[in-house]
Amino acid sequence: MLSAGAVALLAGGRAFAADKPEDVRGDLAILNEAVGLEHEGIDAYELGIKSGLLRPDVVTAATRFQDDHKAHRDALVATILKMGRKPVDERTLAEHAKAL
Repeated sequence: MLSAGAVALLAGGRAFAADKPEDVRGDLAILNEAVGLEHEGIDAYELGIKSGLLRPDVVTAATRFQDDHKAHRDALVATILKMGRKPVDERTLAEHAKAL
């Protein structure tokens, strides 16, 4: 579970977050796990979109879902950076494809 400070940072409440004691290591582990999952989601959609197997309307929907994952990733990464930490590195598309 994220600390109140980390939740406040995710919600944009930097002043509120400053007043909260944080378990930075625990928060960082959770946030980086979420970033990794967002990277996987982005690449899974990318593989589907590039496969040529999807109808155009499905590609449109998949692209929108992928954009949502990118926005989530960006919010998580911004929060990690506000904590003064480094977000987890993204694996390559080939690495995600192999894992799938």
